[in-house]
Amino acid sequence: MKTIKSIFTLLAFTTLLSCSKDDNDSRQPTVAELLTSGRWYFESMTTVTLDNCGKNTSIQFYENGNIYTETYSLNGASECVLSQVNSGTYELLSDTQLSTTNGSETNSSLVIVQISETQLIIRDESGSTHNTITFDKTQG
Repeated sequence: MKTIKSIFTLLAFTTLLSCSKDDNDSRQPTVAELLTSGRWYFESMTTVTLDNCGKNTSIQFYENGNIYTETYSLNGASECVLSQVNSGTYELLSDTQLSTTNGSETNSSLVIVQISETQLIIRDESGSTHNTITFDKTQG
């Protein structure tokens, strides 16, 4: 009887340990999953001051390697309107390096500074002045 109690206690203890271990194994999303998690809206740029209309500008990365941007600006009547739509491709070179192609123009100097479920910060190092762009998931 004592052996059965010991076995039961050992099984119960092992079950408790394995349950708590499962709770701690939550998988973090990859950079690719975060990048393609939906539409990213411009929040700020270091080289240009964005007005409220400009903050409607968005970029979306798709799992198939396509990229789509919508640019908003004020028209002559001071109305916020969709002024430009672009599509192209992108390649995630590493967890911190991104390359985009729009027509015949390729930019392989994009550094992913930070990415989370709600914020994306990219630094464009292609010119003499580096432009850091902050995106979020909130339009405007």
